[in-house]
Amino acid sequence: MTLRYRLTALFVIVILLVSLMIGVFAVMTSGRHSRAELNQNLNDVAASAGAVPNRALANVLLTLERGDVNVAAFVLAPNTPTVTLHRSNPEPKDAPSYGSALAARNQIKTVPNEGGFAMRSLNVGGSSLLVLVIPTASVRAHAIRLAWEVGLFALLAASLGALAIQLLTKRDLKTVEELIAFTGDVADGKPVTMGGMEPQSSDVAALKVSLERVVHVLGDRLAAVEQTNQRMQRFVGDASHELRTPLTTIRGYAELLESPVDDETRRRAVDRIAQESRRMTALVEDLLLMAELGEPGQKRMDRVALSNLVVSTAETFALDHVKRRVSINVEANVEVLGHAKFVSRLLDNAFSNIARHTDERDAVTVTLARRGNQAILSIEDAGPGFPSYDDGPQRFRRFDDARSRETGGSGLGLSIMQDIATSMGGLLSVMPSELGGLKLEIAVPLLPSEQE
Repeated sequence: MTLRYRLTALFVIVILLVSLMIGVFAVMTSGRHSRAELNQNLNDVAASAGAVPNRALANVLLTLERGDVNVAAFVLAPNTPTVTLHRSNPEPKDAPSYGSALAARNQIKTVPNEGGFAMRSLNVGGSSLLVLVIPTASVRAHAIRLAWEVGLFALLAASLGALAIQLLTKRDLKTVEELIAFTGDVADGKPVTMGGMEPQSSDVAALKVSLERVVHVLGDRLAAVEQTNQRMQRFVGDASHELRTPLTTIRGYAELLESPVDDETRRRAVDRIAQESRRMTALVEDLLLMAELGEPGQKRMDRVALSNLVVSTAETFALDHVKRRVSINVEANVEVLGHAKFVSRLLDNAFSNIARHTDERDAVTVTLARRGNQAILSIEDAGPGFPSYDDGPQRFRRFDDARSRETGGSGLGLSIMQDIATSMGGLLSVMPSELGGLKLEIAVPLLPSEQE
């Protein structure tokens, strides 16, 4: 079935349902109003009887004779024949029983065994009752007639709606066919244009605009890839410089050692060569770690006792930096899936950055807690923080370009931390700390057995 016929069928069904709902509401409302009007007529006749029982019969008969009210009147008493005072059209086959009349005293009741009649009784002296009966069959007949009219109207409206939808969607459906062809051309890499498409409805026009946006978004994605490549080139350049700098230093001091020098100069040269060698080794290890983290299909992850690792690393940091106030708030027995060596590296990088870029007296707060199905690790310091937190951690760049390579590294620290968090299915975020410096927040999933 084509889209046009599906839309037509749907439109017809909707029109029928709406029409029927409106019709049912109209029939019910009309029935309530008609029944209320009949009840009011019956109550008006009963009210004309007055407060004196001995004059009730005369007052009611006078009202029935003078007014155009279709009400039957009977007088009932125990062990006496029924007296008919006034007839209605139609009239009940039999007069109500004395027991049912007692139940309808001063209130409206349905006549038992007589569908289509309602009654109300009044005391007219002693044990005698004046029974007023009014026909209600006209209410049901009116409701049936109104239901037929509503049904015919619904069928007429559905037929007109089917014709209208055929006429109104012809142009839009042609545009949809052109859009399908357009998306095929985009997928095939052919030159595309939407200049000739003129949809009639706003929805199809919105679809056209959305497809145009998709094309622009694809272009933006390609631009983002290009930017990533540029950052990669920048990173490669920085890494090359980081490697070239210690190599140049090592080469210079090696040449110095080839010439006759005193013992003190020889000792300083050997120490500097060892220092630059360690620096170059650390950089190469960082590069290898990033490559390992980026490999698809990493080896199976294990249970990591995150609480124990955080407490151990934080306490070691506090012992090594006795001038700092280090607050440790760690929820016990928090476990995640990951690799212990990677988690340890993440924690080491975080505390190494604090030691490197903050004053030796700046406070540090470490917090670990469960939040929903995640473990949230926060590491805050009272240092200078970052100039800007808008972009978040980005690979291949330093957060603070003002930091030199001697103090700021090559921009790999946060990149490695982010890659470790990502490998565990988590996220690393940076933000200002309430202590005044930097806040690192690492959110990683809990073990499946601990999740809600």
